[in-house]
Amino acid sequence: MRELPIGPDTLLVAIPTYNEKANIFPLLERFRGVPGDLHILYMDDNSPDGTADEVERAQKEWPNLLLMRRPGKLGLGTAHMDAIQYAYEKGYRRLATMDADLTHDPQLLPKLVALSQESDVVVGSRHLLRNSLPGWNYYRRFMTHFGHWLTCFFLKMPYDATGALRVYNLETIPRRMFDLVRSTGYSFFYESLFILWNNGCRVAETPVELPSRTYGSSKMTLDQVLVSAFRLVLVYSNQRLAPDLYKYKGVELSESVGSSNWDRYWGGAKREGASDLLFEILATWFRSLFNRPYLERIMDRFFRPGERVLHAGCGSGQVDQKLRHWLELEACDLSSKAVRMYNQLNQPYARASQADIMALDHADNELDGIYNLGVMEHFTEEEILRCLREFWRVLRPGGRVVLFWPPRHSPIFLVLKAFQLFSWLTDRGQGGAPYPPEISRVRSRAQAEKWLTQTGFKPVYCEFSWRDLFTQYVFVAEK
Repeated sequence: MRELPIGPDTLLVAIPTYNEKANIFPLLERFRGVPGDLHILYMDDNSPDGTADEVERAQKEWPNLLLMRRPGKLGLGTAHMDAIQYAYEKGYRRLATMDADLTHDPQLLPKLVALSQESDVVVGSRHLLRNSLPGWNYYRRFMTHFGHWLTCFFLKMPYDATGALRVYNLETIPRRMFDLVRSTGYSFFYESLFILWNNGCRVAETPVELPSRTYGSSKMTLDQVLVSAFRLVLVYSNQRLAPDLYKYKGVELSESVGSSNWDRYWGGAKREGASDLLFEILATWFRSLFNRPYLERIMDRFFRPGERVLHAGCGSGQVDQKLRHWLELEACDLSSKAVRMYNQLNQPYARASQADIMALDHADNELDGIYNLGVMEHFTEEEILRCLREFWRVLRPGGRVVLFWPPRHSPIFLVLKAFQLFSWLTDRGQGGAPYPPEISRVRSRAQAEKWLTQTGFKPVYCEFSWRDLFTQYVFVAEK
């Protein structure tokens, strides 16, 4: 990519593209006469129609034109995130984003930039004028207004949250605040704006009139509408049940190197699937309504306040939101994505690190307790015994291990089977469980207690209860 000199008032205008070859030169012509120092950044997702090559031809005429070639169709949200990170890295103070389909008029940019002097983000709103969508068909008009109603209803945010025409004041928005955004698709727009607004950023709107597309057709498919709707419900669910996920705490959330097959489940997928999001919604509510109070009841029974306890295989840590206040709690997980979510949700009260629970970093006899929920069933018998031996090593004499372990047959197992069918249908045959196989569901109480005894533990308690709809056995054992 070419390097351009950046001044204190240089505005970077980022325009993601996919199959927009016919619109490159017509859109650039609309930039003529726009006042100010502009750098125009096209970000192309390896368009089959040669969009990137067309931009390269335009660079001969437009010295302020930049091109970022991305390796494939990675999602509109990731394009905007790449633009934001590029702007921070290069030292731009203002970043504008817009669509390439000729619906956004570059002549509006000076007005948005002027508003950004007193705001953190400025949005071009399609909902402040009565007839702001001339020429749009009824379907697109309905979807636009319905999407606006949904974001207002679920997120209580009164702005046009689904549009791309924006200006960000990068001088006043902390760079790490964007790390809280998880969406990779169209839902990036409302999720990112919600996070900024939820953390006290000043949002300004200006009315815009958007004509219908001149060339091409909308890339918003029915699949993407479904994904955006599920993502909205997930954001709403997290805000209700785990609001710290969207709070900027100003702390480093370093992400360890390497990956695991759990990263897809905890947010590392290259694409968003409707089935993945639906499963995450259901899991979020189930953890809050059933797993968390059940775990708190067991931990209150077998541990004293202030004891040092490890959540081994912690996931997002949603279930730890109360435990972290009365135990000396720490956590670990193999997935760097899970560790990042855990720390965002639970710092400064508890912190997770990336680790293999079969090879913990703790010294012998260091901990008072260890627990996990829905972890052991993903290991082979040999791996389970290795885990338990490692737990025994790091626990002090009298220390306890608490394992929530799904049985081979339970009501929730039938729900998962139904979910896999939905996943197969919505993801065109590519669906399946978003997590590794559960190869060691408990066949009986005797089986699990045999493994505990083999590794030096004394089983002291077992429960299989309605409290989590008979989803998991609870085993407590003592060193």
